[in-house]
Parts: sequence; C-alpha cells; structure tokens
Amino acid sequence: MATHTCALKLTYFPLKARAEPIRLALTVGKLKFEDERISVEEFFKRKPEFTFGSVPVMEVDGQQFAQSGPMLRYAGKITNLYPQDPLEALKVDQIIAGIEDLQGVLFPVVWESDQANKVAMIDNFMDTAFHRYCTGVESLIEGEWCIGSQMTIADLMVYVLGLTFSEGMFEGIPKDSLKAYKKITQVCKAVGSQPLVKAWNEAH
Repeated sequence: MATHTCALKLTYFPLKARAEPIRLALTVGKLKFEDERISVEEFFKRKPEFTFGSVPVMEVDGQQFAQSGPMLRYAGKITNLYPQDPLEALKVDQIIAGIEDLQGVLFPVVWESDQANKVAMIDNFMDTAFHRYCTGVESLIEGEWCIGSQMTIADLMVYVLGLTFSEGMFEGIPKDSLKAYKKITQVCKAVGSQPLVKAWNEAH
C-alpha cells in the first residue's frame, strides 16, 4: 500500500477514456481520491477554470494539474506502479505513448457526425493506425505484465484500451477487435482479475 497524505481530486466526464487509468492506479494503490464526474454542460460552464480548457484535471492539495499523461505518471509514482529504474520507466512510457497516439487517431474517427464519412474513416483506421499501433504495443509486452514482473501503469493503459473495444464504446468498431493480439489480451485478463480492479468495476 502506498504512503501518501495529499488530498486528491480527479475531474472528468462520466466516461473511462483518458481518466480511467488514473482512477485505477489510485484504486490499486489504495489511495483515497475524490472522483468528480461532470456533465458536458457543466464542463462548458467551468471550462475557463481548467488550465488548458480541457479535462481530466487533478487537484493535489487544491493545486490543479492538467494533461492525462503526466497525471498518470504521478499516480504511478505515488502508488509504486511506475518503475524507479530509468530504462524500465522508458519501456513503460513508450507503451503509454503508443496507446495515446492510437487514441489521438481513434477519437476523431468515432466523433465524425457524417455517417458515410464515418464508415470510410473506421475502415481506414482499422486497416492502418489500429493495426500499426496494436502490433507495436504487442511487440513491447514482455510477459504476463507489460514490463517486468509486476503491474505498472502501462498495464492499466492496455487494460483500458481493451475495455474501450470489448465494451462496444464505439459504434461501428467490433467488440472483438483485439482478439488477434494475444499479449494485449493476456494483460487485460491479468489486470481485470485483480481484486481491487474487480471491486472498482462492480462499483462503477
């Protein structure tokens, strides 16, 4: 169990997406935090108070921090889910960055309002970026866990990526899109079987 005494508050929409790996890191580390979930309407009302006009944001003892990547690394450090060794940390970071790049390509596709364009964009995404990034992440996974012999924040990113597809969050993208990627699937199973992760999922 991590030792940390700061008051933590995480603000995001009632979605998994960019905030869920952070929520899970704090949960696995048994750190209490305020999980604030706001509506789109409330977001636009409060947008000026957010550093970059976006969420998620995290407050640490009342001080606001932005950007999901740095927040996830911070959460990993205070929960012992981020390697102290620089090379191992680099390995974790490249998996996270690869998934962030994949998300950066995916989100504009699923938000496309023109259905004809959306179908074509999904087909192109699945044939190009999806395959490229998933193949890359697959090649970096070392074993039961992404890096080393225990869970890290890289595993949480992979797990949430898996949920993104398996829960059918995006219309037009098959739920079983990741089944061909055996290592990714194994990591998702390993994370999902953890008691604290199970309890979190059941409660949310």
